[in-house]
Amino acid sequence: MAVSDTEAKIVQIITDHYLGGAQERLTIQVVSERAKISRQAFHKNYLHLKPYITGEKPVDELLVRETLPAEHVIFQSQQLIRSLQETITKLRSGMQAEVEKIKQSYITTLMNRDLSIKYSDLLREELKKKALQVEILKGEKDELKNQLSLVSSGVHLNDARKQGEVIADIVLTYEADLSGAKALYAKDQDIENYLELKRVAIQSTQEKINKFLRKESMPVVIFQERYLNRFDKFVGGEFARATSPRVVACIPLFSRSEMKVFVAGLKGATTIEVYAPHNDSDIIMKAQRKFLFHDVPEFEFKTADKEPYPTVYDGFSRVTIFKVEQGD
Repeated sequence: MAVSDTEAKIVQIITDHYLGGAQERLTIQVVSERAKISRQAFHKNYLHLKPYITGEKPVDELLVRETLPAEHVIFQSQQLIRSLQETITKLRSGMQAEVEKIKQSYITTLMNRDLSIKYSDLLREELKKKALQVEILKGEKDELKNQLSLVSSGVHLNDARKQGEVIADIVLTYEADLSGAKALYAKDQDIENYLELKRVAIQSTQEKINKFLRKESMPVVIFQERYLNRFDKFVGGEFARATSPRVVACIPLFSRSEMKVFVAGLKGATTIEVYAPHNDSDIIMKAQRKFLFHDVPEFEFKTADKEPYPTVYDGFSRVTIFKVEQGD
C-alpha cells in the first residue's frame, strides 16, 4: 500500500473515531494496529498526524486538508449529532428528575413545617382553655371558702334579721384572681390571652357576688383597682368598724363604661359605692407599683393612668376618690 493510501487510511481512522462520538483517547499504538503498520513506520512517515491522534489539534482540520469522501464525512457527522442529542436528552431527563426530587423534598419540608405550626396553635389553644378552667375552678374554690367561713362563724343573715339582732363586722370580700393571667403573660407576653383571662376572672367574681346577693340583698362596695395600694389594707382601714353586712369587691376595671357594665350585672345590691385610689406624685405611684405590683404587666398601669375616674353620674350611690400614701 502506497504511503498516500496509508496516510488516507490513518486520517479516516482518526476522523471515524472522533466523529463517531468515542469518549476514549486514541493512541499511536491503536492507530498503527488498525492501519496495519508498525509503530516505527508511523513515526518515520506519519508523525505529523500525532497531534490529531492525541487531540492536541481538532479533527476538523483534517477534514479540510484531506480529501475524504463527502458522504462518509456527512454520515459520521450525523451519527455524532444524534449521539450528542441523545446525551443531551438523557441529561435533561436526569436534570428534570433531580429538580422534581428537590421540589418534592421542599414541599415535604414545608408541609412538615405547616403541620408543626398548626400543632403548636392547637396546643396553645388547648393550654388557654385549661388556664380558663383553672381560673373558674379557683373562683368556685374561693366562693366555697367564703361560705364555709360564714357557716363557721355562725352567721345566718336572714335569721339575724328576723330576730332583730345587730350584725357587726360582717364584710365579705371578693377579689378577681389574676394570678393565672399574670403567670401566662410572663411566659408568652401575649396581651390578648392576658385580657381574655382577666375578663373571665372578673366575670367569675361577678357571678360569685350575684350568688350571694340572691340569698341576701345588701350594699356593694367596688374598690377600683388602679394598682396603687393593697386591697386588704384598704378593707381593714375602711371597714374595721362596719356595723352592717356588705360586699366589698376589688375589680381591675378602669374605664367608666366598663365599670357601668360590671355594676349593671350585679343583681340584688341595695346600693353601690365606688372607692378609687389616687396620688398626684409619679414617684410615689412608681414606687408603690414596683413594690406591690411588680408582676402586673406594664400596659395595665398605662391603661389605668389614662382613664378618668368614675362619678356619681355613672349611676353609683357614692364615689370616693381617696389619696394613697406611700406604704399603703
